[in-house]
This record gives sequence, C-alpha cells and structure tokens, in this order.
Amino acid sequence: MPVISDQRNPSITGKLGGGWDRLRTAPWFGLMALGLTIAAVARLRMSDSADTMWAEDGQVFLTGAINGTPLLEPYAGYLHLAPRLMASATARMPADLWAIGLTAGCCLAYGVIGVVVYVSTATLPLSLVGRVALALIPVMVPMAPREILANTANLHWFLLWLAPWLFLARPRTWRTSIGLAAVTLVSTLTEIQMLLFAPLLLLWLRDRRRWPIAAAALLGLGAQVLATINHPRQSISGHASTTSLIEGYALQVGGGAFVSPLDHILGFVSRLGLASSFVFVVPFLVAAATWAVYGPRPRWLAAMLVAASIAVWTIAFRLNAGPPSDWSTFAPERILLLEPIRYAAVPAMYLLATAVLALDCLIRRPSTNLRSHRVRAILGTILGIALTITVILSVDYRGQTRKSAGPEWRTTIGVARGECSHSKNADARVIIAPDPKWSITIPCTRLTDR
Repeated sequence: MPVISDQRNPSITGKLGGGWDRLRTAPWFGLMALGLTIAAVARLRMSDSADTMWAEDGQVFLTGAINGTPLLEPYAGYLHLAPRLMASATARMPADLWAIGLTAGCCLAYGVIGVVVYVSTATLPLSLVGRVALALIPVMVPMAPREILANTANLHWFLLWLAPWLFLARPRTWRTSIGLAAVTLVSTLTEIQMLLFAPLLLLWLRDRRRWPIAAAALLGLGAQVLATINHPRQSISGHASTTSLIEGYALQVGGGAFVSPLDHILGFVSRLGLASSFVFVVPFLVAAATWAVYGPRPRWLAAMLVAASIAVWTIAFRLNAGPPSDWSTFAPERILLLEPIRYAAVPAMYLLATAVLALDCLIRRPSTNLRSHRVRAILGTILGIALTITVILSVDYRGQTRKSAGPEWRTTIGVARGECSHSKNADARVIIAPDPKWSITIPCTRLTDR
C-alpha cells in the first residue's frame, strides 16, 4: 500500500513566522478563521446577486420543505440531503429572508468544506500554505460565480471537490474521525459522483480511525445507488460528438481554470481553432509530471487529480450535453459567443490542485544539484505564473453571474404578499431566476397574517 509521509519541512515552517505557529497551537481559532475567510470570499464574489432565488432552490428544495417532502426524496436521479437540510432550516425564517438565508447558508457551507479539506490533508506531504491554498480553490476558481456559487442546487459540486481529500484523510484522533465521518455521510447522501473516489477508501485498511469514514461513505453511496436505480435520471435526446467532448475539455476546463467569462481567450481560440485550447491544459500536465518526478509519496496523487478532472467532465458532458454543445462544428463567429458551463467547474478545481501540489513540493524541497535546481526553477516559474494569472483574474468580485439579472427576491415577495392580501387565492406563484419557467408556489398563510 502507498505510504504518505507525515513529516513537516522545518525550514519552511520556521520561515512562515509566529502566525502559523499560533494557528497550530490554537487549532479551533485558526480553523474558524479559515472557514469564515472562505465564506467571506464566496460572498464577495457574488456581487449584488445575493438576494436572488435560484431555480431548484425555490421550485424543488424550498417547495419540498414547505410541503414536508422527506429529506431523502430523490430528485433528478439521486439524493440531495444537504440542499434539503438547508432549505428546511431556511423555510423556518420569514419568507422575505429566504434568498439571503440560502446565500448565507451556502457561503458558510463552503467555509466548512474548506476547513474539512485543510483537516483532511494534515497527513499529506504539504505545507500549511499549500493546504490553505487547496482549501481556497473552490471559491477562487474563476467560473464559480457564474452559476455554481451561492445556491444549493449546485452545492453538490463542492462536495464532489471535497471527495478525494475526504477519502484520503487519516484522522489523528477519534474525535476528528467521527467528525469527518459525519461530513462523509451528508456528502455522499448529496453527491452520487463521489462514487468515483470510492477506491481510495481501500487504502490503509489497518488504520482504524479511517473505518468510520469508510462506513459512512459506503452507507451514503449505497443509498445513492438504490435511489438512482429506483428513480433513474431522464436521458437527453442526442449527444454532442466525442471531438466536442475532448476540445470542450481543453477550452471549458483548461481555459476555465484561468479565466471566466471566456471572452478573454475566445478571440485566440476562434482564430486558431478549438484545438488550440489545449495550450491551457499544458501547465497542469507539467504540474502532474512535476509531482510524479519530484514530489514525495504518493507519487500518483497529481495524476489521480488529472484523471478525476477528465472523468468528471466526461460523465457530465455525456449525460447533459446535447447537439447545441457540439462545439467542434461551430464556425469561428459562434465560438466567440461561447459561455462557461457549470460542468467544467470541478474538473478545473482538480487541475488547479495539481498546480498547487507541484508548486508546493518545488518550494519545499529545493535541490542541491545545479541542473536539477534549474529545472525546478523553470517548472516553478511556469506553475507560479499559471496560478498567479488565475488568482488575478479570479478576484474580479463584480463579475457577471446568471443571478445578476434578478428578480430580486424581496421585491417579488412584496408583490406576492399584496396579491394574497387582495385576493382569495390560497397560494402565490413567485417567478425566480434564471427565467420564468422556474417558480415557487408559497401558501398565502406564509405571507400574510391570515
């Protein structure tokens, strides 16, 4: 079985200063600070769309909470425990605050996910800075605000990002083990694609503190499999070509790891062809190779993340992409109109993680051999530039999202309350984002004093 070193590099931890030492000696304070920082970044990246109700958040999950739908009721072929729990808690608030409540709940959830990533990577050969960088990736990936951020309908993507770190965790205490097992159970009862990482649970079978995590994963994933068998997902009619799948990966995932919207790179791609997008994947292939050559064990870690990126994209594309996504057939002027899609977000996160891993190992393990030192310097420069570009382009907190157009929830609720007060209707239908086909039906008793 692969062995992961639990050693820390004293030269690096010494250079990090007393702040990191205090983080290590006051773990709960440090973890809380990390989680709140991640939640704040997520909220900042939402611009002015926090008070907009999104699609399934209202029509499926809040409606289910109002009507008493069971928490383990399948939707679209699998279970969604975390969104239903969040909707149930939100439905207890005044109706005016439902959109804000869900936004706040999601942002706090990202903070928890970041903390779990940080805790789960404690025994991986990474510096504290590297672990914090991994924890920040979900809220810093460029395309996050576009559609997946701050709505419960896409919360499952963030749990899919969490899967490899959670399944690799080797808790040092039973308290941590039970905590991670609880997170595992909620996560697997929310995201069926975590099944992809189930083989990681077979590692270190003699480590008893991993057993609760494995048991929770098997229970949750088993329930997901039964749910999808009994409530199969409806298939799309027609599929995009394999060429579009491959070239779309390079553009949407590789390019999307650097920038969103894609406008900044579409001129380049439209002139040279969709295949030119593979240039955006190169830094991450370099990162995976760097970890395989220079990184500590497990040497397969970065390669696994690249494989997971490809697998998650392929599954999502095959299940959801019809003829309108057959990008390889598009004329240059149509390529200029392409927008990022949510299925690329988690694959892009995995690619960014490979760059973080490789850069961390290059910085922490300098070589005394001159030739090796030069190679490491070149690789480190490439990866450092790649991550720097991503960070610079990601911190545009005013980026357009699919929620930016509204409608504003409190305004529509005010209109619905007026209709309930002046009519004999028992319910009010409220239109929500992103278009009029989505709505939520609210009993007038929740909106008036009747």
